Amino acid sequence: MKKAFSFLLFIFCGLYCLAQPSAVKEIRIIVQNDSRVAMHSATVNLMKPDSSVLRMATTDKSGIAEFKGIAAGKYIVKVSHTDYQTAYLSSVDLETESAFVATINLNPVASLLNEVTVTSK
Repeated sequence: MKKAFSFLLFIFCGLYCLAQPSAVKEIRIIVQNDSRVAMHSATVNLMKPDSSVLRMATTDKSGIAEFKGIAAGKYIVKVSHTDYQTAYLSSVDLETESAFVATINLNPVASLLNEVTVTSK
């Protein structure tokens, strides 16, 4: 009787563990410029809804930044690069999904002055 009970308890515990949702979540951000060319060395911040930074990453040559091992929850993603406008994603929801993938296109910062000519008399 003890063996049968132990066997059933072992099977029940194993099935219970398999039924648990995966705690490992992943966010993958692809950063491109306005011409849809991958942007190397863009800074990607993963933030809590209160804007505190959890993690920071830099895009690779393919314009990809990844965050692995993220806990379930809601997040904000901030992407910035020199001479480009900063972009935000405020709808990153890992409550029900195990992964989030998004492509962000950064627009160049409008320059105020193209050229200045100084002359003297």
